[in-house]
Amino acid sequence: TAAARLFYAYADALLAAGRTDDAVRWFLSAASADEDGETDAEERAAELGTRPVQGNNAGTVPFEEGPGEDESQ
Repeated sequence: TAAARLFYAYADALLAAGRTDDAVRWFLSAASADEDGETDAEERAAELGTRPVQGNNAGTVPFEEGPGEDESQ
């Protein structure tokens, strides 16, 4: 899916920036969203020393507002 590819690309960018923990979270999100097996997100997360979590909403990362992003404005 498009979401899986987007999450995967973001995770890859985080990894390149040295933010491994964040990258793992987003690779897991990509794996969770990848219903068609288009990515190797699950394998990438495993390479970084983690395994996908089982259950509802496993491996998902909720949207978090960044600095200066206030929905009341």
